[in-house]
Amino acid sequence: MQVRDFQDEDAPLLREIFRSAILRHAAADYDANQVAAWVANADDASAFDARMRLRRPLVALLADRPVGYADLQPDGLIDHFFVAGEHGRRGVGNALMTCIHAVARARGIDALRADVSRTAQGFFRRHGFRGEVEQAVEVRGVVLHNLPMHKRLRGEA
Repeated sequence: MQVRDFQDEDAPLLREIFRSAILRHAAADYDANQVAAWVANADDASAFDARMRLRRPLVALLADRPVGYADLQPDGLIDHFFVAGEHGRRGVGNALMTCIHAVARARGIDALRADVSRTAQGFFRRHGFRGEVEQAVEVRGVVLHNLPMHKRLRGEA
């Protein structure tokens, strides 16, 4: 597996990764209305692609094909972290998280944070993130719950 920087031509594939991750995995933790509202964030292809070009995520590749992506913003926010539905539990997320940590250290970022879906909370905990208090967020008029999580990097090897 390889993790590399985003390239503009990745955007349509990342949109499909986003959709498949939600449809295949998040459906276990969110009802049909919540899943539909969340996945609809990729309906406007040009807007989604523009967000990816702005966020410049890291892209995980298997056989030269994107299978996951995650971004790291300058303030330590991980806004998107998604693995294609058919590639879950195959090390893609671990590879992305390892890269996120390396990039954060290289940039001098002292802490990471993310608003983590119910589906991904165990994964983030296994990577040393701690949760705060679950919050309700509105997406396209539908309430979804996530957990703000954080991790201090200072002093990490």
